[in-house]
Amino acid sequence: PAKTALTKPMQRWATASQEQNFRQLDRADENTLNRILWHAMKGANAPYPAHLAGAHGKGLAKRGLGISENQDGDD
Repeated sequence: PAKTALTKPMQRWATASQEQNFRQLDRADENTLNRILWHAMKGANAPYPAHLAGAHGKGLAKRGLGISENQDGDD
């Protein structure tokens, strides 16, 4: 939809999406892109789980998780 048809919070994420660099691989800001996708799927008022965001591996041990030897995802 046109940005003017969106709620103010969704307009914010639409603008943030337009500001991302999608012309080159891995140039979009990961944190911002994750939030854009979260709010696109869950709604503008859904609380973002910031406590789970951040560097890979952060807090995995507390959750009983770990990183496998094959970290590139090509299992």
